[in-house]
Amino acid sequence: MMNILHFFRKNWIRFLVSFLIGVTLVLAYIIIRASSVGAEVWGEIEYYRDGFTLAGFVLLFVGGLSALTNFGAFDIFSYYPNRKRKEDNTKEQYYEYVERKKESRRKYRLFFLPYIIIATIYLIVAVILLLIIASKK
Repeated sequence: MMNILHFFRKNWIRFLVSFLIGVTLVLAYIIIRASSVGAEVWGEIEYYRDGFTLAGFVLLFVGGLSALTNFGAFDIFSYYPNRKRKEDNTKEQYYEYVERKKESRRKYRLFFLPYIIIATIYLIVAVILLLIIASKK
């Protein structure tokens, strides 16, 4: 339990930023939808459901790409074969580059997790709104 609290305290800014991105996406969707429909949509629960779904999937996508980056899936695109080592001015091999990147990533091991947690919360809210809509019909 202490590890979870420590993780939250250490990454509270990432949690806050991802939450605010989600709120911005929900509000932007509702405002755009209201301007396109031309009617009052603030009381319509369907638009909130769609906004929360959009925000959840966007944050899940960002978290997934961040996780792939953290696991080294895009290292091949950032490797520059003529890069020189600072110590002896020789070319750095791809294996050495990957090992150096792994070592630097250990400090930020689970930095993608706040995006995925907040995305899950947004998707749970969307499912709850979907169930409310289904129970009314």
